[in-house]
Amino acid sequence: MALKTVKMEELPTFVTLPPTTVLIYSIIYYAITVINILVTPIYMYAVIFKSKDSMKSFKKLLIAGMPFLIYSTFSISLTIPIYAVETYVFQWHGLINNVPRAVNVGLTTFALICDQQNSDLMLIMLIIRYQIISRDFVKPSKFLYPSIYGFIAFTNIFQTILLVIRLILPPFISSVETSIIANANFFIASTGFILTSRIYAFIKVFLINRSFARKIQPIISPSTLQMHTMLFRAVLSNVLVTVVSKLPYLTVIIGFLIDQSVMEVMVNVISISHNLTYICEMIITLYFVRPYRDFVRNIFRTNVEVPVELFQSSTLQVQ
Repeated sequence: MALKTVKMEELPTFVTLPPTTVLIYSIIYYAITVINILVTPIYMYAVIFKSKDSMKSFKKLLIAGMPFLIYSTFSISLTIPIYAVETYVFQWHGLINNVPRAVNVGLTTFALICDQQNSDLMLIMLIIRYQIISRDFVKPSKFLYPSIYGFIAFTNIFQTILLVIRLILPPFISSVETSIIANANFFIASTGFILTSRIYAFIKVFLINRSFARKIQPIISPSTLQMHTMLFRAVLSNVLVTVVSKLPYLTVIIGFLIDQSVMEVMVNVISISHNLTYICEMIITLYFVRPYRDFVRNIFRTNVEVPVELFQSSTLQVQ
């Protein structure tokens, strides 16, 4: 089914949304913001300063994802983006609002790119866990891991280019709108393929990790197995959150092909789930990784010291 093409200059720049709709979304986003402000500093400190030496690769990938996490969550919280199908963009109702359309689309596109980078980092973390634990037992082809990482990098760059060409360039370069890469059907098909490949990869690597861990359990040292299990559970839980957060994207793609009237609600639901994803990932990591969990426990543990002399005296003198 061919999708209707709408020129940017023909779109309204702003439509008035029902006050109740704005209020509901604002309450949700501000509640998420409060949780972000509380959790993010603890998460960052724990990852940077409480990671063990044996967690170097895990730590590096978590740190690499922090800029994307911070930009994505706080940009959404500051703008309160509510999608309006009439304008084809998010209208901002937060502390930052009433910006030019080009700025709106640009920053929204960058937030989508940040989400994409974070998702791929989670996949890479899961692959690295298997690569580290299996390197003394399995001798894969020397082209296996380079080809896997190459595919992830290629599709990641390709998806980024698609987002930029489809969402940002048309108002500035008119010829882009007529190119195949900016075609709506091509964009939806390509995005759907990339999202499906990521979900398949998450499931496949998880099954390989679990199967291999069971096979080597009798012959690997308990400390090594414990470390792998701890980090694997943390990454796996984050992967499950990421996969679940990706499913609405596929729903929107299918809905867009069938009935564009579902777009408004679904895109707003995706925006909320997108913001919740990072909070869930931080909390999950803090819980499943023991050094981080012990650090958080110590923060909330209160040690009250009572003078020993108080119990050595039989009477208390009041002056």
